[in-house]
Amino acid sequence: MSGSSALLRVDGLRVRYGGIEAVKGLSFHVDAGKTVALIGANGAGKSSTLKAIAGLERPVAGTVLLAGERIDSLPNHGLPSKGLILVPEGRGIFTRMTIHENLLIGAQARPLARRSDHLIQEALEAQYSLFPRLKERYQQLAGTLSGGEQQMLAMARALVGEPRLLLLDEPSMGLSPIMVDKIFEVIADISARGTTLLLVEQNARLALQIADYGYVLESGTLVKEGSGAELLESPEVRAAYLGE
Repeated sequence: MSGSSALLRVDGLRVRYGGIEAVKGLSFHVDAGKTVALIGANGAGKSSTLKAIAGLERPVAGTVLLAGERIDSLPNHGLPSKGLILVPEGRGIFTRMTIHENLLIGAQARPLARRSDHLIQEALEAQYSLFPRLKERYQQLAGTLSGGEQQMLAMARALVGEPRLLLLDEPSMGLSPIMVDKIFEVIADISARGTTLLLVEQNARLALQIADYGYVLESGTLVKEGSGAELLESPEVRAAYLGE
């Protein structure tokens, strides 16, 4: 990717936990309308990178720009209104609220000009169309859903907010193989609709199959990059992350 149409640009990012530096001067970008995957072994710094971008971890150095605006010093609660929304590892849904109530909370991330009742209703219907299982259970408490249904809800709640950039952190974690396939079908659909995605995923094969571009991290540093197809064919990637 050239970077000339970058929606997200990360330069020299460093994240530290006490004396341990989890991300070591990482630089990369995500072009508007593209799906980008961050892959690597456990502890490579993938989730720490997403958390820093989303304002959940304060970087010790580096810059994060969204559409040319520096956001790394902004409070995390201010980022959804800028168009950056994270679906965290573990989903982060409100378990004692219904599906519908969770989605209404997600709608509060929308720009003020797009929070009218009829526009929110249109957004809810769009998500119920994308996730028909949620529509069937819209009055059900979120905590009673299966893991896969909770993941669908977390993604739907984020999409109701109309993100310019959607961050997905380990969306397949803890799900059955059948549900993993379903979740990735939905992610591919979201990507095809033009939403810009930055994806961290333990299943590198599935991530690269839908990614326009990918970055490989090792111990907090970037060691390889290329199109999703190129990385799928890379002997090093196949040996290290695809079980071949």
